[in-house]
Amino acid sequence: MGVQVRKRRDDPTGAWWVFISHRGRRRAKRVGDKKAAVVAASQLRARLTLGDLSVFDQPSVPVPSFEQVARRWLVEYPALHPIRPATLSNYRQFIEGHLIPFFGAKPISELTASQIEQFITAKRQPGGSIRNPARPLQDRAIQVGLVALRLILKRAARDKLIPANPMVDLEWRGAARTDRIDPFTGQELRLILAAAHQVDPAFALLVQVWAQCGARAGEIAGLRWADMDLAHGLLTIQRTYSRHRLGPTKTGRNRTVSFLHPILDDGGEWRPGSSTVAFEALGQLRQLVRADSAGPFMFGQAGKPLRSGRLHRLWRRTLLMAKVRYREPEQLRHTLASTLLSRGAPLLYVQSVGGWRSAAVLLRAYARWLPGGESATQVQPARPVESIPGWDRLDLVGVNGHNDGPVKEDSDAHPDHVLRRVKLSTPGLQSAGRHQE
Repeated sequence: MGVQVRKRRDDPTGAWWVFISHRGRRRAKRVGDKKAAVVAASQLRARLTLGDLSVFDQPSVPVPSFEQVARRWLVEYPALHPIRPATLSNYRQFIEGHLIPFFGAKPISELTASQIEQFITAKRQPGGSIRNPARPLQDRAIQVGLVALRLILKRAARDKLIPANPMVDLEWRGAARTDRIDPFTGQELRLILAAAHQVDPAFALLVQVWAQCGARAGEIAGLRWADMDLAHGLLTIQRTYSRHRLGPTKTGRNRTVSFLHPILDDGGEWRPGSSTVAFEALGQLRQLVRADSAGPFMFGQAGKPLRSGRLHRLWRRTLLMAKVRYREPEQLRHTLASTLLSRGAPLLYVQSVGGWRSAAVLLRAYARWLPGGESATQVQPARPVESIPGWDRLDLVGVNGHNDGPVKEDSDAHPDHVLRRVKLSTPGLQSAGRHQE
């Protein structure tokens, strides 16, 4: 015979329970506060001592609802697993915006694969989306949400709230994910760059660096001056800026890439540093200097990384002025990858530049740009600036009239590395102590 007073792990309210066991029979009773639970436990213990077993005739413990289990999972899972803030935010939005309104009050033990399939069917119909009630929810969003649902039900099965995870019997497969790759031509890139100089010279520099390095949008926004190696035209990508937060890259890996790929040229060369046009970005960057009051972000504004809204506003104005068919700015990344592959760049090199997890991931999206089954080998990423004819005419000077190499983070300790902007009028992407944090 045993009577215990404690809390239940699956009760998010934190109420106290009385657990009774006697000769293989078990019951649990939700009481509320601890004092009342202790009194109830004493009374039940006395009844059991007198042989009164009617306590076991009471209804069994109520099964928690899906909402209770889901909200508890949102608290416990991030505490036990390393999960990116953006990923957790996606899970939370889907759970609170879709799963709880559909399954919330239902006992967790009543969820079946058929009910989950009904949920998917409803979300794929007009009205499934929250942002636009007239549209269905996209399969990619549903797939992300089902990952969260699977984890919730997996934990419920582990806690014996359900006999098994019903997601195992789910019969549904979303549409295959396809990257909408629509790269720019060299002529289009030159028109875009010319128009960007009229819209905002600092934005034009961002566009050229982005096109010549192939980074993701958040990686470009999160670039710091300390990430630049201006002696060799390299930058180290080690963070991304997404949803107003700085975090690691998509794969969690850092990479050092050249931003001197000859993407603006129509020739057949792919090696970085093989085009004088590509060096225009380097020349402009070497004219920018960090003043003591300037922040670290290269393309930021008001001390913060460049926000997506401002990026897209400038991008739309630029393409409209350039009279180039509109595509998302992320196509600059696709343009680099497709151009390098079409010019015979080794597959593993392109993978390392773009930061894809594997060459297989790269091939699934860009295989049609391969000229043949050429083997991938290691290559030198870029030539030193000094090896390029005419490099000394690019006005690449620091404060003291000489080049001190890459900008260091602790500029106060190395005053020769502190840069000041020569002259660049930027209505939005501020420079010289204002466009950086």
